[in-house]
Amino acid sequence: MSSITVVAPSASVLNSDPSVTIHAIAAQTPLSPFSQQSVSFIQHLAKQLLQPTVKAYPELVALGFWLRTLTRSRSDMRSHAEKNERDTRIIQKALGTVVHFTPANVDTMFIYSWICGLLMGNNNIVRVATQNTPMQQVLFKLVNDALQQPDFIDIAQRNIFVRYDKSNHWSATLSQLADARILWGGDVSVLAIRALPSKPRSRDISFADRYSAALIHADAVASHEQLAEVADALWRDTQPYSQQACSSPKVIFWVGSSTKMNAFFERVNTLAAKSAEPSITRKNEQLVLEQWCLATRNARLQMSKVISVISLAEFDSGVLAMHNGQLTYVVVQVESLDALVKYCDGKLQTIGYAGIEQSTLVQFISQPSIQGIDRVVPLGRALDFDVMWDGFDLMGSVSRHVSLS
Repeated sequence: MSSITVVAPSASVLNSDPSVTIHAIAAQTPLSPFSQQSVSFIQHLAKQLLQPTVKAYPELVALGFWLRTLTRSRSDMRSHAEKNERDTRIIQKALGTVVHFTPANVDTMFIYSWICGLLMGNNNIVRVATQNTPMQQVLFKLVNDALQQPDFIDIAQRNIFVRYDKSNHWSATLSQLADARILWGGDVSVLAIRALPSKPRSRDISFADRYSAALIHADAVASHEQLAEVADALWRDTQPYSQQACSSPKVIFWVGSSTKMNAFFERVNTLAAKSAEPSITRKNEQLVLEQWCLATRNARLQMSKVISVISLAEFDSGVLAMHNGQLTYVVVQVESLDALVKYCDGKLQTIGYAGIEQSTLVQFISQPSIQGIDRVVPLGRALDFDVMWDGFDLMGSVSRHVSLS
């Protein structure tokens, strides 16, 4: 059979070849949603991710905090599920085997969807990217250490992480085992997996190409201190993953006066200069996008330092095909929220906002003509993962609900 590497659990736990193990995992009886075994495992992993030795990787620390918060609310979720069962006779159960096809651009994304599948009691097969980064090595050491604990044998028998080249048959093999496929990646990759045969009732939850934006109402940012806080928030949404995460803002819609714009981006540039390592590749990619926009769009280069800021008279999604992140912002000035409606296409995922009342945003988002936007969060929280993602309830999507009447 074509080459496949098991990343976790370790060989001492598996004691068999990958093909046998994968099929054995798919054949296991699932656990119950919110089982004590699953919750205890997640709590253990969260604790390990919050150890001082992991501080060099802020993304892993953020994951640890998310896991800790998730399990703290476990009793509330369990109580809610039990109340539903009593009041409406809806019983929630694991779906079965969930296969996760995960992206290469965000090192930790596969953990989030896996945890949702795990917490709902499913057996999980996770295909991780072939690129093995230092952060992934640290993460998988912690996962492997946890799976070897005697208390978590039920988890180790129902979950596996594998790595293989996209060109071999394994995606087709795993698709045949799946009761649900969670697909992370670009449009082409997602469509390629969806074209593979699967069970007639298998569910596909697709997270394909998306982009995100920041929405800043400059007139509501009164003081220099407030302006600095908004710049700091934008940088928090930018720094991790070099804007490769779909929820990192690449576009900034600037409402109101432009007089504060230079000071705002100077602050962001100062933050970038303190923490972004110099990179010839990044600067070259910035220059390519700058020159392309100047040549093909009504554009003005506002800043080209550590960060790049390109002002466009009008925004169109064609710019995003050339936008590779790399600390580059495309800025579009709009007079009001109403002027923003025409830009909110189906690929716009997250808007991080500053200087706008939530009631105003509710009215704006509710307009039927807006086909995009699945998340609206305060600026600085765009990378905070939630079980409601891209418009999908991940936990609900990987569970089934039995109704009794």
